Amino acid sequence: MSNNGGKRRRSRWIMWPFKAVIWFVGLSLFFVVLYRFVPPPVTLTMILDGNGITKDWTPLSNIDPNMARAAIAAEDSKFCSHHGFDVDAIAKAAMHNASGGRVRGGSTISQQLAKNLFLSGERTWWRKAQEAVITVMIETVMTKRRILEIRSEEHTSELQSPMYLVCRLLLEKK
Repeated sequence: MSNNGGKRRRSRWIMWPFKAVIWFVGLSLFFVVLYRFVPPPVTLTMILDGNGITKDWTPLSNIDPNMARAAIAAEDSKFCSHHGFDVDAIAKAAMHNASGGRVRGGSTISQQLAKNLFLSGERTWWRKAQEAVITVMIETVMTKRRILEIRSEEHTSELQSPMYLVCRLLLEKK
């Protein structure tokens, strides 16, 4: 008598991680493409935040250009010239963090958007790998303007005040 049932069960266990990755990539890509054209109704950051979900989306054209410039200057000065990852900032953050003290991040605006739209804030290598995959999708599908628009909107929804956002970002850099 053959043991085909046992082989099938093992095969399912082996295939499950591959199927999970395919679903993750496919679903993420679907939403990245959707959000290129439609404002995200809610982000994971808003859901996990205890303050509730309240947001009226505003297009980037209705936000003062100086606020967008200030956000870029404070968060990701190479935003317009990189493709989702600032290798120098990541390396500097890794060296700083290895020396101890307050943990500093090297994430770009695109990486932060990937994390806040789709992922939790946990600090694990697995989450960073997922963030990297989604960041590539975002940078491939969306324009820099759209990335900045969604990120700015997400920030203002967290803080409810665009001016508070700019001040907080500038003060964090000191």
